[in-house]
Amino acid sequence: RPYVRIKVVTFYRRLQDWLPSWYNQIVDHYTTIYAKGEERYPSIVDWMAEHYENKLEVHAPRLAEKYRRLSWVESATMINMHEHFGPDLIGHFFCSYLNASGACRAARDGRMPSKTNVGEGHELSRLAIAASLAGKIATNLVKPVNLIRISRKIGQRLNETGLAMPEVCVEDSTLAGMLRLEMEEERGSFPDWYKGQGGDAALERSFERARSKFCSLDVDRTVNSTRLDDIFNEVDNTNPYL
Repeated sequence: RPYVRIKVVTFYRRLQDWLPSWYNQIVDHYTTIYAKGEERYPSIVDWMAEHYENKLEVHAPRLAEKYRRLSWVESATMINMHEHFGPDLIGHFFCSYLNASGACRAARDGRMPSKTNVGEGHELSRLAIAASLAGKIATNLVKPVNLIRISRKIGQRLNETGLAMPEVCVEDSTLAGMLRLEMEEERGSFPDWYKGQGGDAALERSFERARSKFCSLDVDRTVNSTRLDDIFNEVDNTNPYL
């Protein structure tokens, strides 16, 4: 075997943050396919219904536990991204786990390359593509620049008009189960940190702030009505050079 000692390090991120981030990154890769109508553009509600249980199996606590059961893995540890974040997370990894002195100093001095991986919301893109496929927007949204422009204009007009949009959300039972899992994982894996940052009450407050991430525009109901037809027509005729 090329490697004699194998140590595994996983990074714990709360499900309430990790799952929406995963969804955002995945659908980014398929926007052109959705715009062509070759596949349905899933909302996070759709995506959760199909993938939630499978994603739990690759969440950091379960993944670390799977590696611990392998005879050829020396250790499997988990870093809490909510305790160490940003540059501190990178520094903590290089300094405490890899013992890489040069990279450790660079991370602590802020000299590591900067690479962000921040997903963006997709609700307006979903709405624009649904309207396009329904024939209510003629602009070719297969071109990313057009999709971005039309989505932004729709967002601007919705903000200006203050229209209340219909939503669908992940079932309360699923979210309640997710919160229970987070509590169990953090009590067991990071007990001192968990208690120090407020325990169950603090996690419940954090979860409530994140709850809106698990709701989506009901684009089918919206596009099948006429409530936004004027906005669709207006943005469709917007000069792209303005």
